[in-house]
Amino acid sequence: MMKILVIVMIVVGILCLIGTIAFVIYFKRIGKSLFEMQATLNCDEFTITEKGSYAIWFRVSRGTFAYPRLNVVINEAETGREIPLHRTTIKVERSSFSYYARQHFWFEAEPGNYLMTIQRDTNLENVPLIDRLFKVDEPPLDRCSVFIAKRINSRL
Repeated sequence: MMKILVIVMIVVGILCLIGTIAFVIYFKRIGKSLFEMQATLNCDEFTITEKGSYAIWFRVSRGTFAYPRLNVVINEAETGREIPLHRTTIKVERSSFSYYARQHFWFEAEPGNYLMTIQRDTNLENVPLIDRLFKVDEPPLDRCSVFIAKRINSRL
């Protein structure tokens, strides 16, 4: 009986190890950055080569305690048509030894050239009660970057 239990545990352990390695390889292949720019209040052009769902991530270096409140607008380069962005419903984060990254928006795109414009999000400004209660300085943009990657799980 104990031999069977040991054999089953070894087989399950090997299967878990293989599954973990396969997931890490899949995550590295899909999670690569397609386009990255420093978070400055301007626009930049990028190209998408395959139809799919893409995520917009904000990346800040370690030691930064808050993400800046930014608004991102994506337009088709040729027509100027604005691409609808969706807020991420579940907080998705990645980190390494030098940075934190959080997925904020996602969008569907066809192959083509696009313009990404970054603006300060002013939704909570000019609200007197919030301004008086919580006087928080906006984090500087010099330690923040924005990058686009293909979404790993399009259901989130």
